[in-house]
Amino acid sequence: MIGLASSLSSCIPYLRAGGSVPPACSGVKSLNAAANTTPNRQATRRCLKSAPGSILGVNYALAAGLPSE
Repeated sequence: MIGLASSLSSCIPYLRAGGSVPPACSGVKSLNAAANTTPNRQATRRCLKSAPGSILGVNYALAAGLPSE
């Protein structure tokens, strides 16, 4: 979870307020590329589902669109 958090920390301002996606938010793309097997994708999904609850003010619509940005 710590590696995941550090990969996504630069995305938090965007997830709270919107605007343009910061270039450093590419951690999502890297994470997607690293989760290259079904077990890895399942573990990543579980971790991502638990993370937003610990970050106040996340706009879930923005979060849902982030991987396609």
